[in-house]
Amino acid sequence: MSEATEKTRYAPRFERVETPMPFRITERDLEILRWLSRCRYLRTGQVHRLVFAENATDQSARRRLKLLYHGGFIGRIEPKTTIGHGSAEIAYYLEKDGAEVLAGMGETPRVYGKAGKVGPLFLEHALDVSEFRVMTELALRDHPAVALARFVADFEIKSEAKPGGGKERYALYSAMAEPLTGRTLEVYPDALVILRGTGEFAEHQELFMVEIDRGTEDLTRIQDKVRGYHQFAKERAFQKFGRFTDFLVLMQTSSRRRAGNMRDALQGFAGTERVWITSVDQVEPATVLASPIWRDHENKARQVLRG
Repeated sequence: MSEATEKTRYAPRFERVETPMPFRITERDLEILRWLSRCRYLRTGQVHRLVFAENATDQSARRRLKLLYHGGFIGRIEPKTTIGHGSAEIAYYLEKDGAEVLAGMGETPRVYGKAGKVGPLFLEHALDVSEFRVMTELALRDHPAVALARFVADFEIKSEAKPGGGKERYALYSAMAEPLTGRTLEVYPDALVILRGTGEFAEHQELFMVEIDRGTEDLTRIQDKVRGYHQFAKERAFQKFGRFTDFLVLMQTSSRRRAGNMRDALQGFAGTERVWITSVDQVEPATVLASPIWRDHENKARQVLRG
């Protein structure tokens, strides 16, 4: 075993070796870089599910990520842990050298500033958004009639935005005045999803706003979000994302009890008819779109893809 190989193998988790082991960038490595560009942060297990074959071991994914990390193509960050639960699964993000590899192939990678210096709450939120995307991507990977046309996370910035422009620089942020009170209502989903038909169904598309609730927000904040979405619909502001007639709000929350409390808190609010709620324990690739895990304002079971 060479000295570089030995150092790379036993290097500390968050310190790069001075002389990393040489290796050739493979097509699978490029896929890892692409997914980190799309999602901003991914845990080791998320990369494994997206890029590696089903029969590949977690060790195979960790080994490849380690090479890319010590080679300077990706960065590492450790999510916050709770006492008694050991080390958290490492999260990765695209570094400048990795972005340059993609750019050299004619691609336009997304590069996010200070990716390795974010707070633990933001990181956990971003990883939750990534997890919802992973579930959606896997659910549609072999679907015969539906594809994921667009997925936009809340931290993506408008291409024309100026630095330091506040919330308005984010692609998903909107603000409008409530007609009766004049108060400002904000629409700022955690993610936007557009599903589009393929083949003979290519003209059909649907719009979804995704809210990832970790169970920490007061329910009055959830009510304010629904008020915002109601006004957003009345003003047809959602049509800036495409030629849609309406949209649905998919709220994923931390537990079934919390989901019930949210439905109760939203009773009687204008706009609740477009809100579907589920709990995170029910969300898997096989269920997120194709199973009736979502509940509407009347507590009826709903599924995103019909038939």
